Amino acid sequence: MSGRYSVSREVDDLKAFMKKLNDEASNGALIVVEGLRDEEALRSLGFSGTFFLLCRGGGLKRLLTIAPAFKKTIILTDLDRKGGALAAKVVATLQSKNVRVDLFFRKELRSIMRGRIRSIQDLKKFEDYF
Repeated sequence: MSGRYSVSREVDDLKAFMKKLNDEASNGALIVVEGLRDEEALRSLGFSGTFFLLCRGGGLKRLLTIAPAFKKTIILTDLDRKGGALAAKVVATLQSKNVRVDLFFRKELRSIMRGRIRSIQDLKKFEDYF
């Protein structure tokens, strides 16, 4: 079975991922996503924490005023090259103001999905498993 695609394993890993993400949010983390569809996709998988939407929330300038109120800021931009560049820009901006930033979840999601999704909103196709 090694090397073969397993929806069951992927769903189990995604459920564990969502539990960890909810735990972080419960402990005071802010989750940064690109847009409303990303938020909707994560909510459809059971996420119940606080989001900041980069494209609708006022951009980096507004994020800089909000993020310091949270214990840390988890960056969950899309998993493509453009999302990576945006994540790097957000990280640099927040760290310049001594905001604690976490990229673990973006890297973890990329590992779980192994290239099968490119954007966070694509997670919505897994909602029937939750």
